[in-house]
This record gives sequence, structure tokens and C-alpha cells, in this order.
Amino acid sequence: MQISRIFWLLILSIFVKLVVSGESHVQDVRSLDQFYEVCNDNSTYTVVKYYTTWCSHCKRLAPVFDKLGEFYDKNIGNDLPVTFLNVDCDVFGNTLCASLPGYPVVQFIKGETPSSDVDGVDPQELSFLGRIVQKITDRFKSPSWQVNPERITEFKGRRDFDGLKNFIETVKGQVKKEHMISTILNDGDCNESELCKIGKAYLHDTLNNISTKKAVDQERMKLENIIKNNKVDEEAEQKALDIVKFKLEFLNYFEDTLNLDFVEERKFVDLKHHDEL
Repeated sequence: MQISRIFWLLILSIFVKLVVSGESHVQDVRSLDQFYEVCNDNSTYTVVKYYTTWCSHCKRLAPVFDKLGEFYDKNIGNDLPVTFLNVDCDVFGNTLCASLPGYPVVQFIKGETPSSDVDGVDPQELSFLGRIVQKITDRFKSPSWQVNPERITEFKGRRDFDGLKNFIETVKGQVKKEHMISTILNDGDCNESELCKIGKAYLHDTLNNISTKKAVDQERMKLENIIKNNKVDEEAEQKALDIVKFKLEFLNYFEDTLNLDFVEERKFVDLKHHDEL
């Protein structure tokens, strides 16, 4: 009789704990393997909270972070899922938290590696567009037990639900644009994306004709002036402005590659001048 009573009390205790704690929407990191496996899973975005048990700001952030995890569990839609991780820096202070300036810290880690046909190729052997494609796709590659710093975006705003949610959505939007640029440069299928089709036309009609730093600066000035002088009053005007902003981002990738070309050209001129001496 006494054993039966103890058994049922134990069952009741477990049930109460489950009801009180509810379903967890945030994973607690228990090992380095777990952390890097999740962060380098290219089928998901990852949002990481670094905290300590003694930090008062960390304690205030905890329910907000849990609420975010619950929100994204229920609102995946057609997008990649978002995985939320808790990293206890009392435990991982000498490893995962070693470079952090303070607590708490929230980071967004990009996922989903875009497809590319230039993997494993010497950058010097790539075409002009090939180097741009590789620059974009390299951002998303990470070996085991390492996360490429370029995949990490740190949150700097107010640590409330709306601030963190807007941060996550902003970074997700940027990642989608980078993937779209990769699709355009790889001559991939735009499907039904109107912005992708506009990007392909911009590549063909404008960017393919740019070969100097001066031409890049002139194109940038033109786009920036449109953005600066545009007063958005209607939805159609906002759509047109978004297209201009996308072209400006596209142009930035071209400038990075053109800078590489200028360095190589400068070396060639210097060597030629040296030989003449």
C-alpha cells in the first residue's frame, strides 16, 4: 500500500513538472559537438543566446528568448526553420564564450548553402563572374567545430520581443537577397521571382558593361541619389525603391571583385615598369 502511494506521488510530481515547464522551444547546449552540429546545419537558421546564471540582464532576456522560440516554431511557413540555442557561459566560458565582451549576447547564424558550380576551383582560374559567385558562397561554408565569422550577425538593439524579431527578419531578408544574387550569377532558375528576373536584366544590361572603379562609383551615385530623393507615398513607389536598393547591393559584390582586378592590374604595370628600368 505504501509503495503504491509513493509510486503515484512520483507520477503526479512528474506530471506537474511537465505542465509547469511546458514544451521547450529553445535547446540548451550540452556539448561542443551539439553546438557546431546545429550551427553548421544548412537546413536551418540558428539564433544563439549566450548567458550566465549570475547576469541580471540575462535573466530578463530568458522569457523573451523562449517566446521567440515558440513564435518561430509556430510560424515557419515556406521559409527555413529557426533553431534557438542557449549557451551557458558558466560552462563554456573558455570555449564558445571566450571572445565575448559581456552578457547576454544574441547572434544570428546564417544557414543554407547556395548551390555553386565553382567549388574547389582555384580563384585565379575563375572568370570575372565566377569569383563573385565564390565570394558569396564561401560565406556559408564551415568545417566541423568552426563557424565562419562572416555567417554571424550580432544583435545590438533593445532586447525585447519586437526588437529581436525585427532583427531576425532583417537578417533573413538579407540572406535571401544574397542567395538570389548567387542564383542570378549562376544563371539559375528564377521561378516566379520578379526581383530575380529584374536582377538578371540588370546584370546583362548594366553590370556586364562595367569594368572600371570609376564606372562603379558613377553607377552607385546614380542609385544612391534615387534612394535619397525618393519620397515613398504609395505601395508601388515602395516596390520601385526596393528594386533600386537590391541593385545597389548587387553592385557592391561587383565592386569587391573589381578591386581584386585592380590589384592584379597594378602588379602587372609595376612589373612591366621594373623590367623597362
